[in-house]
Amino acid sequence: MITAFGFTVVLLALIFLFSKVRKHGLGDSPLWFIASSLVFVNFGFLLTHCTAKGAGVAWTADGLLVVSLGLLSFISGALLRSSLPHRAPRLVRPERSEVKEPDRARLVVVAGLVLVPAWLYFALLGYVPLFDGLAAVADQGLDGLGQLQASRLSRDAYASAKGVYIPFQGVLQLARNLGAPIVAAYAAAQMARSGFSKTSLAVLAFATVTLLLAGQRWPMIYLAVAVIAAMSLSGIEVRPKRFFQVGIGVLILGISVSVLQSRTRSQASSWLDAFTDAWQNLLGRIFLEQSAIPIASYQFKPFGAGELLGRSYLDSLRAYAPGPGESFPVEFFRAVTGTSTGYTAPPDFYTEAYINFGLVGVIIISAFWGMALGSLKSRTFSTYDTLNVGLQAGLVAIVSQSCFSGPVFTLSGFIIVYAISQIVKLFTLCGAHFTPRPNRPSLRLFHNEG
Repeated sequence: MITAFGFTVVLLALIFLFSKVRKHGLGDSPLWFIASSLVFVNFGFLLTHCTAKGAGVAWTADGLLVVSLGLLSFISGALLRSSLPHRAPRLVRPERSEVKEPDRARLVVVAGLVLVPAWLYFALLGYVPLFDGLAAVADQGLDGLGQLQASRLSRDAYASAKGVYIPFQGVLQLARNLGAPIVAAYAAAQMARSGFSKTSLAVLAFATVTLLLAGQRWPMIYLAVAVIAAMSLSGIEVRPKRFFQVGIGVLILGISVSVLQSRTRSQASSWLDAFTDAWQNLLGRIFLEQSAIPIASYQFKPFGAGELLGRSYLDSLRAYAPGPGESFPVEFFRAVTGTSTGYTAPPDFYTEAYINFGLVGVIIISAFWGMALGSLKSRTFSTYDTLNVGLQAGLVAIVSQSCFSGPVFTLSGFIIVYAISQIVKLFTLCGAHFTPRPNRPSLRLFHNEG
């Protein structure tokens, strides 16, 4: 019965996705949340339950019921929000000849404001895991594979290699993990509007490399969604093959990082073996491992249904306070596995709601989240400002991945988006004081894009 319910919810979700793509394109928050939920959460729970035997059938059924009910409630909330009256201007796609040249100076300034703090973090840390991994492979060949993972796991996120505490490390890491995808989306929106340019390509490349410096794969999900959403929201008709190319490009990056990480137990005997192992590991991480710890929590039950009463959300909020501190995902991983090493699989959205407020909480919180994300409607800006498109696309990427990162983490996205918009506004206001005089050129830093 539970299995049939799980498959039915998946089918309804796929129908919903197809309808969303036809009506709103690929820049819709509920669309990406549901797609990510199917891939990273529901598929793993469903497969685990279908292959379970003995006592495992019961506790996997509990987990499958929670995530299926949660996804169904989210879809219901999104549908309810779309049925309510709202001001959603019709998306008008201008011809390229009607769109003025984007402000490339502003793109460079925004990129600098966001990416420089991310690079500063590694300067204070004293080393870059990605560079360590590449240097090991260049020096040792196949024997150097795995150095990236060793370097990544050995680092203390709060202290440098010399044990010196890194101030504002949380802000600096947010600039990398969330700010860089926004910058990439901004550059992609400019390329969608006015074609490729050296400036936009360089900014996109720097943003992508910045995401890879820590040797992690999950930020690339934000990169892919943000760039695709930006292209869809840009107001210019984009050929479908462009979206496919972005997906393939990010997949190649993910496989490359997986090769450098070499998470398999055995040493690869050839580069072909290394590639095959990396490909299998990446697929396993996407479809199974991301949900493995939440699934195991239904077996070991470190937290009962409705036990926390909102504490996990408060703990995650307290992690934003200055200074070293432990967020709830770290506690959750340790409670389930008994170790603090590799805490990269927090509770999924529905499981966290379940251990806080039970099944009723899953239904209410998921439905509310569906309505909230459904309120982030696509907008058409009168100036066709690509910065606004980039910010909106970045926000779509961040909130839609809350299916596995949790709702509190999305607060970081709103903080980053607000900070960028306010800093740009400040620069624009300052530039407005340098108004042009007769026979004297304007000294304004930014201009509104057409």
